[in-house]
Amino acid sequence: MFFKLVMPSVDPLMKGGIVGKWYKAEGDRVEYGDDLVEVKVELTISAIGIDGALEQNIRLIKDSGSIRDNYLARVTVPKAIVLVARLTSSDVGVLRRIEIKEGTYGEVGSLLAILSTEDRGVTNPLDEDLREASEFRIVANLVE
Repeated sequence: MFFKLVMPSVDPLMKGGIVGKWYKAEGDRVEYGDDLVEVKVELTISAIGIDGALEQNIRLIKDSGSIRDNYLARVTVPKAIVLVARLTSSDVGVLRRIEIKEGTYGEVGSLLAILSTEDRGVTNPLDEDLREASEFRIVANLVE
């Protein structure tokens, strides 16, 4: 049986992230609590004053063009921050195929990797129909 590891959303405004580091290689056994992969999410933070009040506005860097001055708000210089999330296994299996390599961007919900429950005798994941595959259970922990 195959499972899909997909890019999770670690922030409500997150549209995607960059795979920083894989802690497991193809063919490695994955146990409960093992770190699988690190994902980096770049955000901008801008302070916006509205009628004398100060609010914090967070936007993805790739969407920062949507932050505009208008008659109600004055936007200060945005500051970039990077959130780093480590995806930790909440299941057991074997990492069969890494779909998004280190340093590559992936959108939320995109396929990061394919895992299986069996150690040996498994067919090639590319030969399988993954539409019906369940998502591999993980926990996303913010580390930075």
